[in-house]
This record gives sequence, structure tokens and C-alpha cells, in this order.
Amino acid sequence: LDDFLGQTTFVLDLDGQDYVVQGPGIDADPGVRVYEKCDEGFGKDIRAWLVCPVADGDGFTAMHVGVDVPPQAVQGVLS
Repeated sequence: LDDFLGQTTFVLDLDGQDYVVQGPGIDADPGVRVYEKCDEGFGKDIRAWLVCPVADGDGFTAMHVGVDVPPQAVQGVLS
């Protein structure tokens, strides 16, 4: 998860299409919350993603969450 902290870029597979996420990531138990920014990396937050390791430990999953939704509210969905 440390790779998602600070300024980060990663690619999501959304229904077989690549979707690039760029922005700052902060520690947010049970994972890292990444605040997606525009292509230039500045401006209004577009959306937030909660990045967590998958159950088998071989990869990560990212779930779109509202900026006002605490990570604990989606924890059961990710297990």
C-alpha cells in the first residue's frame, strides 16, 4: 500500500477499459484514499478512491467513495 501514498498514478481495469487515476494518496484504514485530480494534477477533486489489498494478498482493488464517506463504511464491501 505504501506505493499509493503521496503523489501516485495507477491504472484501473473498468469493464476491460484502462482508466488512469492520478492524485495524492493518504493513509485511510483499511487502505489508502487517493484523491483523483485532473490530468494536470491540480484543481478540484473529481472523486476519491479507496485502495485496499485483495483478500489473497495478490493485488489491489479500488472502490470509488465519496469524499464524505468514512472508509469504515465500505470496509465490509471489500472483505
